Amino acid sequence: MKFSESEYESMIETAYLLSTPANREWLLDSLAQADRGETIPLNLPIA
Repeated sequence: MKFSESEYESMIETAYLLSTPANREWLLDSLAQADRGETIPLNLPIA
């Protein structure tokens, strides 16, 4: 199976972000909140 460099980097980053139980739980909880529409719009300054 072949992957582009950006696809490979994305998979490595995802594996890293999910590598610790606390981080994995925080991310999965955040995704569940977004799926339920529990989001807060933010206006971030453009640097």
